[in-house]
Amino acid sequence: MSSAGPDNLLSRIKELAYENFPKIREKLPSDEQVFVLKTTEGVSVVIKLSNKAISVEPGDYPNPVSTMTMSPSDLDLLMKGELDGVKAFLSGKIKVQGDIFKTMALNNLLKGVQ
Repeated sequence: MSSAGPDNLLSRIKELAYENFPKIREKLPSDEQVFVLKTTEGVSVVIKLSNKAISVEPGDYPNPVSTMTMSPSDLDLLMKGELDGVKAFLSGKIKVQGDIFKTMALNNLLKGVQ
C-alpha cells in the first residue's frame, strides 16, 4: 500500500466511512451492528453502525456481526473504488466470517467513488 502505516490506514477508513455514512444511513437498521475489518498485516478496526450513528476505532470486538479480512493493497483498491467488494469476495481476495448479507453495509460504507 502506498501510504502504509496503521494510523494512516485508520484515518483513511474513518474519513471514507464518515463521508459515505449519510449515503447509506437510511438502509441501516436502528439497532447497532458491529463489524471488524482486518488486514492480513494485523491492522484491526471496529466499525459500529446503525441508522443513527457510526463509530470507527482501532481494536477488536468479541462477537461482531462479521469480520472482513483482506490485504492492505486490496483494501486500498476498495477504498479508491478500483476493486469491487463482491467480486473480490467471490474471487477469494476478501474473506468474511459471519453474516455475509449484513456485511454488504460495510462494503457500501468503504466503497470508493468510481
